[in-house]
Amino acid sequence: MTTAGAALSYIERRLAPWFALAESEPALTEVLYDGDGRVAVDVGGELYSGAPATGCVLGDEDVIALGANAAVWSDQVWSREQPFLSVMLPGGWRITFVRAPVVQRPVMTLRRLIRAAVPLERYVADGVMSERQAEELRQIVLAKENVIVSGAVGVGKTTLARTLLELVPSDERIVTIEDPAELQLLAAGGSPRPHWVALEATPTMDMAALLRASLRLRPDRIIVGEVRGPDALEMIRAANVGHRGMLGTIHSHGAGEAIARLHTLTVEAQPGFLLASVERAIDVVVQLEGRGAKRRISEIWRRHQR
Repeated sequence: MTTAGAALSYIERRLAPWFALAESEPALTEVLYDGDGRVAVDVGGELYSGAPATGCVLGDEDVIALGANAAVWSDQVWSREQPFLSVMLPGGWRITFVRAPVVQRPVMTLRRLIRAAVPLERYVADGVMSERQAEELRQIVLAKENVIVSGAVGVGKTTLARTLLELVPSDERIVTIEDPAELQLLAAGGSPRPHWVALEATPTMDMAALLRASLRLRPDRIIVGEVRGPDALEMIRAANVGHRGMLGTIHSHGAGEAIARLHTLTVEAQPGFLLASVERAIDVVVQLEGRGAKRRISEIWRRHQR
């Protein structure tokens, strides 16, 4: 077995009780370790403290060992000079570590990525959206309007974005741009969707550079996993020169705030960039609020409403 293979084997063996627990509890989405043996789990948007079973107990030494092995598996550096590490594990889990000097005790977050898209009908049944909103979103995607999914951290923006991508005709070429990669676009049977190119940022190739490069990959749709830096300028520019069907997510607390934040990000990249250019580029903002059973689409904003 290779060194990387042995490292992955250690991670999977040590976290096996957590993976087994997640299989029995589909609503479990995150395991949080905040140092000194403190463990919490997110189940359906609610936090519960304490390890649910003996095999799930974690300590600082466990997390340090897991982080060291994750660094070997992913061929990354995890050190005092580079104290953050985020790694995608086989099976749809992303594990993130933080160590000294930015924290006193090691921190770990284990997040389960939802592989299968949640159908619009499930959102309607759960009360997240109305039937009218579901049909409106379906027509927005088919019309190739440029969409921003907006909301707070953990509200389900990426999950909704994946659902909207399921509505894109299968003969269209989708290029996704993320940091880190979380979207899983699957065809029937669980195989990767045809005509899908997944780009993930690296320390030497940021989101903005990937977005510029994506324009040369013959995309029918460009998807920006989370707009949060100079990539905003590249996304707005692409939309304003005719690229349709773009989709991105952003952290904000309202449709108007989402447009304002996009403008702020573009100005940071290019001082003096006009707000009107941002408003012209974005057709729709879908605003999500709440968590778990309280999650709702509070607004579907359209450009002509302004």
